[in-house]
Amino acid sequence: MESIREHLKQLSAVSVTVAKATFALEQTLCRYGPVSRSSFTSFTDGLKFLIPLKSFTTRFLLLGLDEWTIILTDMKGENPYVDAYAISRATNCSAIGVVLQEQRRELQIVERGKKVRQVQSLLDFDTWYYREEGGRLPWEDPDEYTRKSKRKRLTVEALKRYFATYTGFKVPSWNTARFSEIFGLERSVHEAQVPIVHYDTEWDL
Repeated sequence: MESIREHLKQLSAVSVTVAKATFALEQTLCRYGPVSRSSFTSFTDGLKFLIPLKSFTTRFLLLGLDEWTIILTDMKGENPYVDAYAISRATNCSAIGVVLQEQRRELQIVERGKKVRQVQSLLDFDTWYYREEGGRLPWEDPDEYTRKSKRKRLTVEALKRYFATYTGFKVPSWNTARFSEIFGLERSVHEAQVPIVHYDTEWDL
């Protein structure tokens, strides 16, 4: 059983309005076939659009927060950083991706369509893996990267601080969050070469 609570610990955000972000992503997805768009009046309804989680991304949820947009997808284990990168390239905006799980922590930063920073700290089977790409940004805490144990580098708490510093708002508390507009996109999967698995997903918010 997959946990929707854990799934929501993987998110990206882009520094454009939800209307612009949705249009840009829609245009990107149109290259692979027809795209359908939906709108929702509540986050709960939008989240139901993503369930169940799947083995391949078929649906995207875009959540408006002033001049920023949060992006979620329906793919198990997926941080929608690639989709944020595509929006950044199309609109020349900034983007951040984070994974906030205890055994998988990630940071990705894109500026004006260019990847400038990636950090990963994750448990790969029985070995803890850590890597950095790009120069450290002024708001990053150097102490997060110098601990002897890789397991203790890039903590969830640090990622939450980074996200708030970069975007100007905290990672949403999903049970109480309110968004200006909510859009869903469903892409064509006619080119998928293997069957798409649907996973039983627990609503455990």
